[in-house]
Amino acid sequence: MIFIKQLTNIDFAYLKKGNPFGETLIVDVAVYGNNSSKGLVIDFFNIKKKIRAVLDKFDHKVLTKSKLEIASKWVIAFDYSRKKLEHRINRLINIKLPKNVKRIKLSLRKETGDFCFFSYTHGLKFHQGSCYNPLHGHYNKFEIFRNGKKFRRGEKWIYEKYLAKSPYIADIDYLRDEKKDYYILGYDTYRIKVKKTKVIFIDGYPTIENIAGYFYTLLQKKFSNIGVVFYEGISKGCCLGQVIDF
Repeated sequence: MIFIKQLTNIDFAYLKKGNPFGETLIVDVAVYGNNSSKGLVIDFFNIKKKIRAVLDKFDHKVLTKSKLEIASKWVIAFDYSRKKLEHRINRLINIKLPKNVKRIKLSLRKETGDFCFFSYTHGLKFHQGSCYNPLHGHYNKFEIFRNGKKFRRGEKWIYEKYLAKSPYIADIDYLRDEKKDYYILGYDTYRIKVKKTKVIFIDGYPTIENIAGYFYTLLQKKFSNIGVVFYEGISKGCCLGQVIDF
């Protein structure tokens, strides 16, 4: 057996009781088989391409069996759970394997560690790629610093007041209509319905730069000498203010 830990990750949204949640999952891969005449179980260059092609069917999509007013190419009719998604992907990648390969096992897991994590959904109106989908999401960490040191009190305040609800983060420009309990949000011809209690409106498109800036401004009003680090997915993000050097 050969393996690759953290080969890549996938980001997507799913609906639970009609409410959107963001998810980011790390992808680990194990390949079971015998060495070929070249001394390889499989060429990782080829397996990476095969797996990425399958993952792209789900990456930056919304997984739901509900009917949505967005392009069908962004919607996967699927009742999400991590184990069910893992099973579906494994079925797809175990088609047409080399004769010496018995099976490929792909595992999905959330990032863990001594951080605060939160789930959110958004869409980027101007984006030329898959982030243009008005309902995709992420599960990522954030850190708050004060005087250059980790500031757990600030992290707790931001999480409990704003992020525990797994918000949909939007530019106020996305607002199309308002009902008693929910907003109609979207851009171009696409519309989504989100409970008012789940929505955070920020000034500007909900990029990770603007999201970090929004919470940085809120913290500055309450605490002095603040720094923030907000990730988008696993290994990219934005930092502002007084933080520990990377």
